Amino acid sequence: WRNGARYLVSYDSRDNVNWSKHGFLVLWQQMFFSDVIGDYSFNTKLLDIRGFTELPFWNISMATAVLWEQANGDVPFDMRSGPDGIKRFRGVESLCFNDKQALIIQAEFRKFLGWRLAGDIFYEGGKVGDHFSELWRNKWHQAIGFGGQLALNLKERLYARGELSLIDFKKLGLTVYVREAF
Repeated sequence: WRNGARYLVSYDSRDNVNWSKHGFLVLWQQMFFSDVIGDYSFNTKLLDIRGFTELPFWNISMATAVLWEQANGDVPFDMRSGPDGIKRFRGVESLCFNDKQALIIQAEFRKFLGWRLAGDIFYEGGKVGDHFSELWRNKWHQAIGFGGQLALNLKERLYARGELSLIDFKKLGLTVYVREAF
């Protein structure tokens, strides 16, 4: 059992939640779980900052993001901080890299190609660690990649995407998902 409470504070000026072309999202979230009403006693914190802009040439959108997560207490394995492998650090198995803290950065260029097709290229990097100083000392994991997208709803800019990534310049990763990574 995991029962808890959370609060969330955000500012969202994005033009679309599916494929944003301009705007910002800043989100702060804390979740509190107590063993009085569940099996675990822990809390999590998350700071998510995203920015979107249209470049003045070739109708290309650029998206950037920074995510910081922290988990404290008796944290179950699947609630530890780390990339999910779909939206954050595409192509890795969920929680492949995890610990009490995680820092993830992302940058992506998106281009509508015509009809219902679009494409993207991206860079992602991330670190995990038990505490903040260890987070900075640990290895920086990286992924670069590209993908194709098929519009499921052009008006809402809802796409199904498939992406190939090269993780730490050693292993291939594949992601298939509906909606954008961020």
